[in-house]
Formats: sequence, C-alpha cells, structure tokens
Amino acid sequence: MDSGVIYLVVWTGASRGLNGRATAPVSLCALLVLVSASDAGAFTVTDDLEVITTPNVGAGWVTVPFENTYSNPVPVCTHRLPTASDPSAVVRVDQLGAASMQIRLQQMPNSSTVPTTDIYCIIADEGAYDSDGLKFEARTVLSDATNGNSADDGWTTSTFENVTGLLTQSYSSGVVLGQVITFNDTNASVFTANDCENRGNRPFDSGFSDGICVTKHIGQISGSRNDETLGFIVIETSAGTVNNIDFA
Repeated sequence: MDSGVIYLVVWTGASRGLNGRATAPVSLCALLVLVSASDAGAFTVTDDLEVITTPNVGAGWVTVPFENTYSNPVPVCTHRLPTASDPSAVVRVDQLGAASMQIRLQQMPNSSTVPTTDIYCIIADEGAYDSDGLKFEARTVLSDATNGNSADDGWTTSTFENVTGLLTQSYSSGVVLGQVITFNDTNASVFTANDCENRGNRPFDSGFSDGICVTKHIGQISGSRNDETLGFIVIETSAGTVNNIDFA
C-alpha cells in the first residue's frame, strides 16, 4: 500500500453466531482500517479523527493512547482472525477517556479463549464534520434492549434506538460504523443497525429519509445484557485528500 493512504473497508454481510451460521443481516457493522504509514500506533487524520493499529491483542486488556485529545471519543474497532480455525471473537472497549481507552478480545459470550492478533480502530470526537470532502459525524446512544434470535427482545424493530434525529448532516450515500463502547456487562454484545423498518435493511436503505436505528445484539444466544452505550460514525462515501492524506 502507498504510504499515507487510509483504507476503510466495510461490507454488508451477515452476523455470525457461535456455530458460524448467519444470524442477522447487518449493515455496515464491520470495519477494517489499514494504515500503511506505520504497522502499529496512531495515525492522525484531523484534529477530530484518527486511526490506530494495536498489535498482538488477546484476552488481556491493553491500554491504547490517542494522538488527539477528545471531548467525547467514539471508537469503532475490528480485528482479523489469524486463521480460519481460530474462534471468532469481538473487540471489547473499556475505560474510554479523552486520551486513551482499553481494548481486548473476547469470545462470546464470555470466554478468554481467543487468538492474539492486531486490532484496528477509528476514533472520532462526537460531533459533525465536513472538510475537503471528508464528511462524517460521530454520535452515541444508550442501548437498553438486547436483540437476537433467542434474546429477550428478539428482533423487534421497535426496541431498537432510533438515532435519525441525532444526525445534523444529510448523506446521499452514508456508511455506518458502530461499536459497543462500554463494559457494563462482562458478557459481550455487538452493534448492529438498520433502517428502522426491517432488520435486514441497511440504514438509509431507500435514501437518507429512511433513517437509522441501532442496537446491540447477541446473535443466537439467549438472554439479555446490561445497558451499554453504543458509538457510531456515519461517513459519506467519497474520495479525496485532507491534510495531505488521501482517503477513500
């Protein structure tokens, strides 16, 4: 990859349960950030946005310092399994503050049997931004529902958090990235989003006016989770250069 190019790769596949079967179509809930400028460490995009690669993360908490200082940081993280035989895991976030956070991997619902791998995060300060073609905003909401095939709230769309009204910019082709950013429950849950009408639809499925609802889900696992704060970032699909950094 060329130095200084940031790649945000997002797909609209299906969530996977513990047995590997699809559990819920999700919209833009997976994020891969590859920063070629360095294999590890933080890479500042703007004063309100950075990407971080943290190597060799496993079941133990790792403190991740930020390059920027944030009023209300909104991180979204993912990882890549080293091999197909490794157990699936989710990134947990705790101790989120203005200058750092802690991250670890956890196999659902609460197992430390996880691989050691690199974790890729994008961090934005809560708010709306539009500079040199890079248009995005970061928001947070408290999720008091737990959705899933066998979860207490099932897949009842009305239990999702309608966050359309939190957005202050409009998007013609918005991409949504999200993360559970608190550790109020030792059992894991993960972010998902839809258009507030059908869980199989993407946010803004038929246009921006179609809206966005978010929640935390546990796939095919039964039960519920404690309330958690969800962080999400909406990014307009575009390509350009900001602060001498190419983005796409």
